[in-house]
Amino acid sequence: MTLNKSLIAKIDNKHEPSNFKEASKYECWMEAMKVEYEALMKNKTWDLVPYPNEKNVIGNKWIYKVKFNSIGDIEKYKARLVAKGFAHKYSIDYEKTFAPVAKMPTVKIILALSVAQG
Repeated sequence: MTLNKSLIAKIDNKHEPSNFKEASKYECWMEAMKVEYEALMKNKTWDLVPYPNEKNVIGNKWIYKVKFNSIGDIEKYKARLVAKGFAHKYSIDYEKTFAPVAKMPTVKIILALSVAQG
């Protein structure tokens, strides 16, 4: 029994890679990483800086997820660049923890709800 090519392609497209090397073989994942990188640059989330020799640099990792619509078809391929925060060492890399920054639309909604509730 042989599988037809469209079925194999469908199975392949739903696969979530576990690392960059694996993801870089597929155009859909390369495009997802490009979109994520452009969003990071547009939002000025971080700057590329020279590697500081005297500091412990925290690495990063790409996370890949296939997003589906309500009927089960592939909606998009999502790639996220995340920091490997588990590599921090207290009193060496940090003294205090921090919280992610809220986006302005979220802050506006919370303020509007507060005003509406009195």
